[in-house]
Amino acid sequence: MRLQMMREGFQDFEPRLTILEAIKKLPAEERKPYQTLLNDISHSGDRHFGDRRLLGGNPHLSQEELRIDWPAYLARTYRAAEELTGIKTEGKWEEPPK
Repeated sequence: MRLQMMREGFQDFEPRLTILEAIKKLPAEERKPYQTLLNDISHSGDRHFGDRRLLGGNPHLSQEELRIDWPAYLARTYRAAEELTGIKTEGKWEEPPK
């Protein structure tokens, strides 16, 4: 179980890593939307771990991913990585997250 959770964690981190690498080549103004996306889940001011999504709740509950809307956030990171790299993904959503 732990190995599976690590594997899924690495998969979830991959688009974030792709975005971090790709925005290094962009002018500062073009980086802002991607930085906002990356910071949406992990930063709040100077504090690491805890913005509007992660503040509060119990990170050990199985429903926590749904409370922070992790699937929609992850879909947006994959879409941003796709935009930055030009590599099209095959994933399709009937009703994509906003």
